[in-house]
Amino acid sequence: MLYAKILFAPVAAGVLESLDTRAAEAMPGVEAVHVITEPGGRITWAGQEIAAVAATSEEVAKEALGKIKAVYRPERPQMEDTDPAKAEGRERVRTEGDPDGAFERAAAVVEGRYGLAAVTHCCLEAHGQVAEFREGELYVWCSTQNVSGYAGQLAEVAGLPASKIHVDCQHMGGGFGSKFGADRWGIVCVELAKRTGRPVKLMLERDQELMIAG
Repeated sequence: MLYAKILFAPVAAGVLESLDTRAAEAMPGVEAVHVITEPGGRITWAGQEIAAVAATSEEVAKEALGKIKAVYRPERPQMEDTDPAKAEGRERVRTEGDPDGAFERAAAVVEGRYGLAAVTHCCLEAHGQVAEFREGELYVWCSTQNVSGYAGQLAEVAGLPASKIHVDCQHMGGGFGSKFGADRWGIVCVELAKRTGRPVKLMLERDQELMIAG
């Protein structure tokens, strides 16, 4: 079995200017390095996945992450207060879909201001899984609240129909609504298992749980 770890962006907004994985790839025990965010790509949250390593032990995988050279160009993150964000001279960071058009076409519009403090589920068992390809099918052992829907979320990266993906979750150490998706780390785990032809285990660390896992 191989063990995978992920390098996460330390900045909340900016650009990944360069990424050098050669030293990590050359390390004994490293079986694969997977680039998730390409150089030139935008960073839109602290904890965005940059690259992942699969190695013969967790210790080797962690050491390999330290050899990856990532250079970031930080930018000012979006304002938390909507009023300064709308001030003169401020530009919208990005737009998905047609929100302005949706408001114009709506039969009724209700306006209000809502806020919510950050909430961390902090499950006793971290998010993660083991993935293994066998004879053209994928087997996944994971901590999930969504066994029936999990296979469909991995079908594209696995290159298989959901009917050939077997999901096993005998026990789950807490979820509280945060374990319904395969999430990017689950997809990365499958990608590494596919590339190496070996079973791969990827579990988030406790600090990573607090940073990105709900």
